Amino acid sequence: MLNEHQQETLWLLTKQADLESSFWLFEYLEIGINQYPLDIDGIHGFNHWCSVATNGLACAENTPADKWVILLFSFFHDCCREHDGRDPYHGERAAQFIIDNREEFPQLSDIQINKLVMACEGHNLGEISKDITIGCCWDADRLDLIRIGIQPRARFMSSEVGKSKSLNK
Repeated sequence: MLNEHQQETLWLLTKQADLESSFWLFEYLEIGINQYPLDIDGIHGFNHWCSVATNGLACAENTPADKWVILLFSFFHDCCREHDGRDPYHGERAAQFIIDNREEFPQLSDIQINKLVMACEGHNLGEISKDITIGCCWDADRLDLIRIGIQPRARFMSSEVGKSKSLNK
């Protein structure tokens, strides 16, 4: 369960995203949080998810990127990590978790689910995407690599905002 501060942070993120209903988001995020096996206050926990959400919304600004997918990605991309160290298959496991729990996301279209799955599955592979929504998701996570001492590189960014925010061109 989220504490009051975390709930307020989520509400502010939905307001920033200009999404009409934060109720669905809270329900969806509870699914991801309940799946997350690590410390919610750890390096891949709540603060990271919020940073990814903020980065993703910045990357999506003035684009047709799907903000619902970006917000859900931010809270699901690491939901199946087994530990905080090197875990090369955590993206694939997160994607499979979403597929296995498709019925838990009735308000999302199949297109949105497919983008969320692709974004989770490929986020740690170092690729770029021509799909603006998936690209914003990947850039959002990569821009937060600074928290673990890795300088984001523009050549691994898909969006213009991601490229411009990269510290290492």
